[in-house]
Amino acid sequence: MIVIEGVVGVGKSSLMRHIEKLGYQTFEEPVFDNPLLEKFYHNRKRYSFPLQIFFLNKRFKHIKEASKIEKTVLDRSIYGDAIFAKLLHLNGEMEDEEYMTYQELLENMLEHVKAPRLMIYLEVSVDEAIRRIRKRGLDFEQIVEREYWQNLKQL
Repeated sequence: MIVIEGVVGVGKSSLMRHIEKLGYQTFEEPVFDNPLLEKFYHNRKRYSFPLQIFFLNKRFKHIKEASKIEKTVLDRSIYGDAIFAKLLHLNGEMEDEEYMTYQELLENMLEHVKAPRLMIYLEVSVDEAIRRIRKRGLDFEQIVEREYWQNLKQL
Protein backbone atom coordinates (compact mmCIF):
# COMPACT_ATOMS: atom_id res chain seq x y z
CA MET A 1 0.00 0.00 0.00
CA ILE A 2 1.27 3.43 -1.02
CA VAL A 3 -0.16 6.58 0.56
CA ILE A 4 0.18 10.02 -1.03
CA GLU A 5 -0.04 12.98 1.35
CA GLY A 6 0.29 16.74 1.03
CA VAL A 7 -1.74 19.92 1.24
CA VAL A 8 -4.82 20.52 -0.88
CA GLY A 9 -3.75 21.37 -4.42
CA VAL A 10 -0.30 19.76 -4.23
CA GLY A 11 -0.99 17.18 -6.96
CA LYS A 12 -1.85 14.00 -5.05
CA SER A 13 -4.57 12.96 -7.47
CA SER A 14 -2.34 13.62 -10.49
CA LEU A 15 0.46 11.47 -9.08
CA MET A 16 -2.04 8.78 -8.16
CA ARG A 17 -3.25 8.62 -11.77
CA HIS A 18 0.34 8.05 -12.93
CA ILE A 19 0.87 5.29 -10.37
CA GLU A 20 -2.43 3.73 -11.43
CA LYS A 21 -0.92 3.23 -14.92
CA LEU A 22 1.63 0.92 -13.27
CA GLY A 23 -1.16 -1.48 -12.31
CA TYR A 24 -2.06 -0.13 -8.89
CA GLN A 25 -5.64 0.02 -7.67
CA THR A 26 -6.48 3.54 -6.52
CA PHE A 27 -8.54 4.81 -3.61
CA GLU A 28 -9.46 8.45 -4.15
CA GLU A 29 -10.11 11.02 -1.48
CA PRO A 30 -13.87 11.14 -0.79
CA VAL A 31 -14.53 14.68 -1.98
CA PHE A 32 -17.38 14.43 -4.45
CA ASP A 33 -19.51 11.98 -2.47
CA ASN A 34 -19.15 13.99 0.71
CA PRO A 35 -22.36 15.66 1.95
CA LEU A 36 -20.48 17.76 4.53
CA LEU A 37 -17.54 19.25 2.66
CA GLU A 38 -19.26 22.28 1.14
CA LYS A 39 -21.09 22.96 4.42
CA PHE A 40 -17.75 22.79 6.24
CA TYR A 41 -16.15 25.42 4.02
CA HIS A 42 -19.07 27.77 4.74
CA ASN A 43 -19.11 27.11 8.51
CA ARG A 44 -15.95 25.39 9.73
CA LYS A 45 -16.75 25.60 13.43
CA ARG A 46 -20.14 23.91 13.01
CA TYR A 47 -19.02 21.18 10.61
CA SER A 48 -15.38 20.51 11.55
CA PHE A 49 -16.07 17.53 13.81
CA PRO A 50 -18.68 15.74 11.68
CA LEU A 51 -16.55 16.30 8.58
CA GLN A 52 -13.43 14.88 10.21
CA ILE A 53 -15.37 11.85 11.44
CA PHE A 54 -16.77 11.36 7.92
CA PHE A 55 -13.27 11.46 6.43
CA LEU A 56 -11.80 9.27 9.17
CA ASN A 57 -14.46 6.62 8.59
CA LYS A 58 -14.05 6.65 4.79
CA ARG A 59 -10.26 6.54 5.01
CA PHE A 60 -10.33 3.72 7.54
CA LYS A 61 -12.55 1.79 5.14
CA HIS A 62 -10.13 2.50 2.27
CA ILE A 63 -7.15 1.27 4.29
CA LYS A 64 -8.97 -1.92 5.26
CA GLU A 65 -9.89 -2.58 1.62
CA ALA A 66 -6.43 -1.65 0.34
CA SER A 67 -4.69 -3.97 2.80
CA LYS A 68 -6.40 -6.94 1.09
CA ILE A 69 -4.96 -6.05 -2.33
CA GLU A 70 -1.32 -6.36 -3.40
CA LYS A 71 -0.77 -3.07 -5.28
CA THR A 72 -2.77 -0.09 -4.00
CA VAL A 73 -2.35 3.65 -3.73
CA LEU A 74 -4.40 5.98 -1.51
CA ASP A 75 -4.99 9.68 -2.10
CA ARG A 76 -4.60 10.77 1.52
CA SER A 77 -5.15 8.51 4.52
CA ILE A 78 -6.03 8.63 8.18
CA TYR A 79 -2.39 9.52 8.89
CA GLY A 80 -2.57 12.82 7.01
CA ASP A 81 -6.16 13.38 8.03
CA ALA A 82 -5.03 13.92 11.62
CA ILE A 83 -3.23 17.12 10.52
CA PHE A 84 -6.53 18.67 9.43
CA ALA A 85 -8.15 17.80 12.76
CA LYS A 86 -5.19 19.25 14.66
CA LEU A 87 -5.39 22.53 12.72
CA LEU A 88 -9.12 22.81 13.30
CA HIS A 89 -8.57 22.27 17.02
CA LEU A 90 -5.70 24.77 17.20
CA ASN A 91 -7.85 27.34 15.37
CA GLY A 92 -10.68 26.87 17.88
CA GLU A 93 -12.92 25.37 15.20
CA MET A 94 -13.07 22.00 16.95
CA GLU A 95 -13.86 21.81 20.66
CA ASP A 96 -11.46 20.07 23.07
CA GLU A 97 -13.94 17.24 23.68
CA GLU A 98 -14.47 16.75 19.95
CA TYR A 99 -10.74 16.65 19.27
CA MET A 100 -10.20 14.21 22.11
CA THR A 101 -12.96 11.98 20.72
CA TYR A 102 -11.40 12.20 17.25
CA GLN A 103 -7.97 11.27 18.64
CA GLU A 104 -9.33 8.30 20.58
CA LEU A 105 -11.20 7.03 17.54
CA LEU A 106 -8.09 7.44 15.38
CA GLU A 107 -5.94 5.54 17.88
CA ASN A 108 -8.50 2.71 18.02
CA MET A 109 -8.56 2.50 14.23
CA LEU A 110 -4.78 2.51 13.92
CA GLU A 111 -4.64 -0.62 16.07
CA HIS A 112 -6.53 -2.47 13.33
CA VAL A 113 -4.70 -1.42 10.17
CA LYS A 114 -1.30 -2.13 8.67
CA ALA A 115 1.01 0.80 8.10
CA PRO A 116 1.64 1.64 4.44
CA ARG A 117 4.76 0.27 2.74
CA LEU A 118 5.47 3.72 1.39
CA MET A 119 4.20 7.19 2.22
CA ILE A 120 4.91 9.93 -0.30
CA TYR A 121 4.64 13.51 0.95
CA LEU A 122 4.36 16.07 -1.83
CA GLU A 123 5.32 19.70 -1.23
CA VAL A 124 4.34 22.87 -3.03
CA SER A 125 4.35 26.54 -2.11
CA VAL A 126 1.15 27.96 -0.66
CA ASP A 127 0.84 30.32 -3.62
CA GLU A 128 1.10 27.45 -6.11
CA ALA A 129 -1.40 25.35 -4.14
CA ILE A 130 -3.87 28.25 -4.16
CA ARG A 131 -3.32 28.75 -7.90
CA ARG A 132 -4.10 25.06 -8.50
CA ILE A 133 -7.14 25.18 -6.22
CA ARG A 134 -8.48 28.16 -8.17
CA LYS A 135 -7.79 26.41 -11.47
CA ARG A 136 -9.58 23.27 -10.25
CA GLY A 137 -12.60 25.49 -9.70
CA LEU A 138 -14.47 23.78 -6.87
CA ASP A 139 -16.66 26.61 -5.58
CA PHE A 140 -16.44 25.67 -1.91
CA GLU A 141 -12.61 25.69 -1.97
CA GLN A 142 -12.48 29.21 -3.43
CA ILE A 143 -13.76 30.88 -0.25
CA VAL A 144 -11.01 29.55 2.01
CA GLU A 145 -8.60 32.23 3.18
CA ARG A 146 -4.87 31.98 2.45
CA GLU A 147 -4.04 31.76 6.15
CA TYR A 148 -5.87 28.41 6.45
CA TRP A 149 -3.79 26.86 3.63
CA GLN A 150 -0.62 28.40 5.08
CA ASN A 151 -1.29 27.01 8.57
CA LEU A 152 -2.11 23.60 7.12
CA LYS A 153 1.20 23.49 5.27
CA GLN A 154 3.13 24.44 8.42
CA LEU A 155 1.74 21.53 10.41
